[in-house]
Amino acid sequence: MSQSRNPGSSGYDGFIMQSLPRSGTSFILDYTNGTGAFGHAEEYLNQNVIAFSDATTADEHFEMAMNQAFGTANLFSMKIFPRQLVECVDHHGYDFIQRCTSEYSVQFVRLRRKDTIARAVSFYKALQDKRWATDRGGETIEIPYDFKKIYRAWISLIKAEAFWDTYNSMHQIEPIEFTYEELESEPSKFMHEMCSIFNVEPNGVKLLRKLKKQRDERSAEFCERFRRELSLDEFRDQFVDNRNQTVELRKAPRTWSNLFRLLAQKPLKVRL
Repeated sequence: MSQSRNPGSSGYDGFIMQSLPRSGTSFILDYTNGTGAFGHAEEYLNQNVIAFSDATTADEHFEMAMNQAFGTANLFSMKIFPRQLVECVDHHGYDFIQRCTSEYSVQFVRLRRKDTIARAVSFYKALQDKRWATDRGGETIEIPYDFKKIYRAWISLIKAEAFWDTYNSMHQIEPIEFTYEELESEPSKFMHEMCSIFNVEPNGVKLLRKLKKQRDERSAEFCERFRRELSLDEFRDQFVDNRNQTVELRKAPRTWSNLFRLLAQKPLKVRL
């Protein structure tokens, strides 16, 4: 079993942020990363961040991720998206969060984005130009408006949000909740809240990435057009199956099988 690295007086060893793509996680976490007190939060279950192979054992996988999350600090931090947790179970045969809570005292944080359409438009655009952050590559290309692809992104992210609701209910996890909208104009608020919870005094904050918002006039145009077209019957009828599945989630039993099916966009198993 891993050992705590001299946790703060709060008793916590670190925090895990549960969120979704395009919800402002990198922008917000740049502030806690900048304190140097919380390790360095990243997507450590993402194959693009740490190169895991299917041959990597569960113990090796867990230790590699946690070593990165701690860095040289006494407290760790990381963020996890639903698909990454599911892929951990699929490829390495264990639930990372449950393993982590069995070995460390974890504070959970949930970051939501209330404007789900803006989130979907941002996700769609990032899938096209690969610009997942302003400091990370990608191409400068003209991205066309595409209702169907934005809709699929919108539904996919709504389902992923439901994954966290269901998962936390299954495991009796009660995270501290924030919204991107409340932190957008004052991102340091999250950093101060974490420092308060962990009884940490930040010795200055050095922003490591200095990220900028990617939303622009084009994004606003896409959002306005999507909201307008979403209300039209001719578009609604094309996607009624997806909407029915979202409603169906409320009646589905909360099992790992249904969590996998949710993210795979397959029909859920419902008890009649």
